[in-house]
Amino acid sequence: MHLQKHLKERMVSAPLVVLACLLVLSAVFGWHIAPIAAANRGTSLGTKMVYIDAQYRVDPVTITKVTVGDQQIQPGVSTGAREVQPGTPFQADENWLKNMSITLKNRTDKVIVRAEIQLWFPDTGDGSPSQPVTTYTITLGQRPDIDSYTSRGQKLPSEPSKQALLHTPGQTLVVHVADFVDAIQSRVEAKIPFSQVTRLAIQRLQFYFVDGTRWTDLNGFGTPDPNHPGQFKNMDRNRYFPGDPSQDWPPPTQQTEPGRHRGE
Repeated sequence: MHLQKHLKERMVSAPLVVLACLLVLSAVFGWHIAPIAAANRGTSLGTKMVYIDAQYRVDPVTITKVTVGDQQIQPGVSTGAREVQPGTPFQADENWLKNMSITLKNRTDKVIVRAEIQLWFPDTGDGSPSQPVTTYTITLGQRPDIDSYTSRGQKLPSEPSKQALLHTPGQTLVVHVADFVDAIQSRVEAKIPFSQVTRLAIQRLQFYFVDGTRWTDLNGFGTPDPNHPGQFKNMDRNRYFPGDPSQDWPPPTQQTEPGRHRGE
């Protein structure tokens, strides 16, 4: 009986000790401790964050706007898995990705026929080899025939299911994430529940132009080598730009060029 009484007293007193410690820390550091039931009652909203990759004046396409429902988001800057510059957190429910739109601006004097942007989900990993971040690539349009080869010269299969894209000079293209959300959810839920996604990083991966020119995040602009299918001759990344690099610069989502300055 004494042992049972002692165990009951410890079971009651332990949570009280923890609560007392939290209250002391709250007083010292100014922490706000809200009851769990009150914090979760009556709302499914949570804090979310969006990042984009660093944009430069010789980039052919910029991200000019990101919206979630009727909210225009002020994104931070990231390298995919790593935050470089924080953005402005915002409140949204667990369906926030289904309500997201990404607006891309063609700043060049060429027509874009294929666009690829990659979505990173930092909640799924830390970017290390043991915990890679889950990604999903949104692809719009088709490659020009001259570019439809692997780097080893093998012909790529046609993609009749993909609709043609004509992203003309100066035009904006709005990407609705909802069009791809089922496939995105399937990819993410291999690691975490989709409802637990709170952060998204958007990377402009590559763009193909109607004349066969290609731009990639890694190498910049390149023209196809007619003697070696699948190979490209890269242009001067810091200077080459098909059009006026001052046109539509800077984008509303980024007022300055962070880090390395291209085209100056």
